[in-house]
Amino acid sequence: MGMEKKPALTSIGIIVCYIGKLPEWFPLWVRSCAANPTIDFLLYTDQELEGLPDNVITRKTTLDKLKKRFSQILGFACSLEAPYKLCDYKVIYGEAFGEELQGYDFWGHCDLDMVFGDLREFITEEVLNAYDRIFEVGHLSLYRNCRSINRLYREEGALFPYDKVFREKNYCGFDEHTGMTRICEISGVRTYRKVVCADIDPHYRAFYMMDEDSVNGEMAVKNYEHQIFVWDQGKTWQICLDENNRLLRREVSYIHFMRKFPVNMEKCLRQNRYCITYREFVPLDTELADTEFTPDLVRKYDYAVNRIVHRGEYLYNFIRHGWRAFKRKELCLRIKLRIQRMKSVNRRCMEVR
Repeated sequence: MGMEKKPALTSIGIIVCYIGKLPEWFPLWVRSCAANPTIDFLLYTDQELEGLPDNVITRKTTLDKLKKRFSQILGFACSLEAPYKLCDYKVIYGEAFGEELQGYDFWGHCDLDMVFGDLREFITEEVLNAYDRIFEVGHLSLYRNCRSINRLYREEGALFPYDKVFREKNYCGFDEHTGMTRICEISGVRTYRKVVCADIDPHYRAFYMMDEDSVNGEMAVKNYEHQIFVWDQGKTWQICLDENNRLLRREVSYIHFMRKFPVNMEKCLRQNRYCITYREFVPLDTELADTEFTPDLVRKYDYAVNRIVHRGEYLYNFIRHGWRAFKRKELCLRIKLRIQRMKSVNRRCMEVR
């Protein structure tokens, strides 16, 4: 009697548009993509790349070519003067790259300042069958590949309408809470909101996860005074110590670190485990040998600080980012975006209660 044939997985194609020099940790991003062989990653870049795994597909492009492609889809001349503005355009990838996405059940967008764990462990067939939008963040969101969802960004409900967003030179947060999240809520789109990633807050030296997207106990991320974040043979983990000094492990879908720091690239690529800290990527195979993680290892790399320093770091970075926005004449826009994000979170909290 032959073995039963497993049903085909729901197909997923994730698009990344990145213009300019690739980050130093890019090979580790690629390695984490390779550890998810049932998901394709389509990378549009102006860089020459070789030796990539089969599921990382590259297309050569430029910022000007992307601008022309987006303008053609939108029906008007859009604004795309700097690569960072591409964040707003993530939501139109379903239309803009429709030909390339033919045959995929879901399409998505992601960033490069992250490493993936076992995505299918969290984006299960049950989730994909039940929802049309998976997650609500710019660093990774998936959408059902159909005309109504691909054109959803044109609907009403966003803080700024799409035609205004794509004529504005500054980033408007359209890929997240002020744009697509509001549109999906008003349009009744079935959205999977559970927070399953480690989204690191850049305001602190020690690694703490942001929890502003969490609205109840199941979705809420939990930070510990002593915690580290590790890529371990294709899986990503939050490893921490509780109040009784017991070692805890929580698997996460990916680690989004939002920082620029040196990478021990050669060592990390040769080893099966590494830790991401605010200073660097730390290879762990030699240090751990055949042993498991220990409380001493967590304390060594968590860089925990006392509460006064912790709050001081946040205040310093808050003022620094605000001053940069003021100099770029973006302060009013940033304030509007922050207020809207807070309202969105508060509204969901009330719904849960």
